[in-house]
Amino acid sequence: MGYAILTATLLLLIQYGREGAAGTITSNSSGNALTGNNVSLVISYTTKGTNLIAFWAINGTLVARWIPDVPTGSSTYKSNLYIIGNGSLLIANSTKTNNGNYSITINAFGDTPFSQYFQVTIYDPVENVTVTQSPRVVSGNTAVNLSCKASGDVELVSWTKNRQIVGNSDPYSLLDGNYTLQIKNPDSTYSGNYTCNASNPVSWRDESWELLIPCECVRYILAIVYYGAVAHALQQLTQMPSRYTSVQLNPQHRSLQN
Repeated sequence: MGYAILTATLLLLIQYGREGAAGTITSNSSGNALTGNNVSLVISYTTKGTNLIAFWAINGTLVARWIPDVPTGSSTYKSNLYIIGNGSLLIANSTKTNNGNYSITINAFGDTPFSQYFQVTIYDPVENVTVTQSPRVVSGNTAVNLSCKASGDVELVSWTKNRQIVGNSDPYSLLDGNYTLQIKNPDSTYSGNYTCNASNPVSWRDESWELLIPCECVRYILAIVYYGAVAHALQQLTQMPSRYTSVQLNPQHRSLQN
C-alpha cells in the first residue's frame, strides 16, 4: 500500500513538473574519507516548486526520504545514514560497506525532478612506508633498485630526488606499479636523497633514502695509491742486497779481523 502511494505521488509530481523549469542541486562534497570518519554529503538546491520530497539512494536502491518541516522520525534510515539540515546526508563512522554511488533526487510540485550524484569511497590510511636498496654497494655498470613498500589503501606511488620529481626517463625506470625505482649504470651524479611517496585521495606517507654512489675518480686515485705503494715496496726490496754488499768495515773491524 505504501509503495503504491509513493509511486502515485512520484507520477503526480512528474506530471506537474513537466510544466515548469527544472531545479538544480549543487555540492562541494567529495565523498572520500578515511575509515571511521564521518562523511557529509552537503547539498544546496534551487527550485520554483513546492511541497518538496527528497530521496537518497545507494546504487539505485532507496535508503532515505526527507520531507521539509516533517519531524525527523518520519524519515527512513539505513545503518549509519542520517538526514541533516536541508536534506543533506551524513554517513557516521564510515566503513567500506558505505562505498557506492549515492544520489539524491528532489521532487516538487511545479518542477521536474532533479538529481545530484556522489561517488563515496572509504579508504584505510596509508602507513608503514619503507625504502630499501639493492644492491647495497654500487659499482661499475651495475643497476641499482630502490624499492618502496607501504600498507593501507595505496592508489599512487611517486618518487622524487632532492625534492624534484623522478619519472620514466633514462636512466630511471619505474617498475612494479612505481613501487621500484631503477637507476641504470649510475654514476656519482645520481647520488642524493630519494623519497617514495605513497598516497590515496585522503591519506599519504613518505620515506627517504640517501643513495651514495662513489665517484670513479676515487677508485682511480685509490688504485694509483695502491699500485704506487706496491711499486715502492718492490723497489725497496730490490735495493736491499746492494745495501748489504756495499757496507764498508771501519778500521776497528779490520783490526779485529787481523
